[in-house]
Amino acid sequence: MARDEVTRERAEELRRQVERGFNERDAKLIEELLADHLVDHNQLLGGIDLRQRMARVLEAFEDAELTIDDYIFQGNAVAWRWTIRGTHSRRIMGMEPTGKQVAISGLSAAVIRNGKILEHWEFSDDAGLMAQLEADG
Repeated sequence: MARDEVTRERAEELRRQVERGFNERDAKLIEELLADHLVDHNQLLGGIDLRQRMARVLEAFEDAELTIDDYIFQGNAVAWRWTIRGTHSRRIMGMEPTGKQVAISGLSAAVIRNGKILEHWEFSDDAGLMAQLEADG
């Protein structure tokens, strides 16, 4: 088996480390997973990178908790479906704080090289988030 091939055990390690890093606000745990020259293929929140997106989400939803709901892996790639739940306490995406409890869902995918995440894609349901923030009540 190639070193970069993602096994069930490696996928579980990634899941635990990502959840723990996010939920414990420990950026070092996330950083340990990332290659020095991470290629981030996202346009979310104005095209800012993974580290900046995580910081903005944690700022806007101070009590945010991440759960990786499911994942798949093949070869040197892994993808996970995730949910972040939290209270909208600071401005994000042009929305002033609402105090509303929200659930943000999304999908992330990564390519692993030399044991680290070399490429990353993230797709979040921004329309669903905005609908929750704009809803009455």
